[in-house]
Amino acid sequence: MPAPETPDDKMAAAYARVFSGEDGQLVLSHLCSTFHVFTSSHAPGDPHETAFREGNRDVCLFLMRMADGGNRQFGTLKRRASAVEQFYGDRA
Repeated sequence: MPAPETPDDKMAAAYARVFSGEDGQLVLSHLCSTFHVFTSSHAPGDPHETAFREGNRDVCLFLMRMADGGNRQFGTLKRRASAVEQFYGDRA
């Protein structure tokens, strides 16, 4: 008999459903390219901006972990984020 599903299990499954589809992957990729997940978050000469960017980045990393169910298969997401950056250029 399987163990009963916990609230954490339900939340993890919800994140996986939201971000598993093509639209969810596109949105997550855009967030990652916008909020410095695959690039430096350092703002030279401005430690407050650096801290702010790191906070943004941390939220995206959390979303990635939840969406991925702990599998850490970020290679596809990184490639997709690069494509989003190319599409949007400086607007991303």
